[in-house]
Amino acid sequence: MFQLENDPEEEELEHMRGQLCLPTDGVIEIQPVVVVVHHIDHYFVVVADHTENAMYVFGRHVGEHLAGVYLQDEDDWRSWKGDLLWVRLPKLFRWARRSLAPNLMLSVNWPQVGDQLLAFIL
Repeated sequence: MFQLENDPEEEELEHMRGQLCLPTDGVIEIQPVVVVVHHIDHYFVVVADHTENAMYVFGRHVGEHLAGVYLQDEDDWRSWKGDLLWVRLPKLFRWARRSLAPNLMLSVNWPQVGDQLLAFIL
């Protein structure tokens, strides 16, 4: 629901809090959040650190030519709805209003099995 265009309703957030065994009342301490994202038949990991105002993306791209550590491309970030994920996580955890975008977005990529399997099949 965090990657859909419409903001999640409070009922949806409450349901998700229950599914994640989050406290139902009170303030949840601000800490980095790890999220597994599915985008175009591929899973990758994102760490959203609202305290440091940074987002780290691990394994978004599988190709060898994109391997390495670099700043996350803003267009790519928006294509997998990272911008929506960033602003909606604080709503889930009931954190005070945070920034609309992280100051730092680092991406770490490496050749992955899916890329090698595709080359093998072709």
